[in-house]
Amino acid sequence: MAVACLATTACTDTDPAAPTYRHDPAATASPRAAGESYATPEEIAACEKIDYSDPAQGRLTFSEDFDGSALDPSRWRVRDDTYLDFDQAQIRAENVTVHDGLLDIAGRRLPESEWITTPRSRYDWNQVRDYSTGYVDGIKDAEFGSPASADRFSQRYGYFEIRAKLPSRSTMSRGVWPAFWLRGDSTLGEIDPMEAYGGPTSRRDDPSATYFWNSWEETTQIRSKDHADGRVVVPGGEPIWQDFHTFGVNWSPTCLRYTLDGRTVGVVSTAAKPYLAGPAFDDTFHVRLNMQVGSNYWGRADPRHTRDEFHYLVDWVRVHQGFEHLP
Repeated sequence: MAVACLATTACTDTDPAAPTYRHDPAATASPRAAGESYATPEEIAACEKIDYSDPAQGRLTFSEDFDGSALDPSRWRVRDDTYLDFDQAQIRAENVTVHDGLLDIAGRRLPESEWITTPRSRYDWNQVRDYSTGYVDGIKDAEFGSPASADRFSQRYGYFEIRAKLPSRSTMSRGVWPAFWLRGDSTLGEIDPMEAYGGPTSRRDDPSATYFWNSWEETTQIRSKDHADGRVVVPGGEPIWQDFHTFGVNWSPTCLRYTLDGRTVGVVSTAAKPYLAGPAFDDTFHVRLNMQVGSNYWGRADPRHTRDEFHYLVDWVRVHQGFEHLP
């Protein structure tokens, strides 16, 4: 888990209404290989038939193309002056920009005069915050320097998808950790269509050419560590960071179906993971886009292994809903 704290206040690790947790990547360091699923062949075949982006099955309920010069605060919350528990970055609103039709979440190594110390960090190594990063979410509440807005989007079930270019290259990217994930508005359930880690890591395994999908019954992992995960290799072996790709998940009452460029890369059935039908997922979920810097498992970012600036670029966000789940 990674507990989020305001830089000037105490952690809120027991408050479900402060949904800013991230799990420990050590828990998914050796996930199932691409194509493996938590489902029987019959369940996979049935799940493949559910596609809420198919006009015969559903319709578009949310779309963001980042065509303006800034994010619309009624749709998105940009965090400021805070940090997460599992990495070494400061979260700053200035690291989130919109230009050329793209959302740009930048990571930067800071001059020493701008480093801060956070004694309540989870580890000794990340008490000094020497990088900055950005964090965007759809939470309706006012927090982290952003106003409240009842217009921010969330829904239960649907096909959630982004098109993005990842900064997690195989060289000079240690600790670079972009993510596209969904969280319950009032529960701790979590769905991650994409998490990626740059290289070289501090371990023998180099995950930078691939990415991971997962889901968690409880993002804090305090009362439950039950989860499902997988690792995805791009067809042909092309590194995932080399070009723009679409990352998605089709969430239905019977299964999660993860996709890369429209192709199924993992299936988790509700029968295999009953928490998908439990209280943690009995909620509307909102979108989160962020990039952490530094990891206790994959390694701390530093000038020898991590470039001074890197960018997580998102072209668009789209969400569809099945006709049977529309209000």
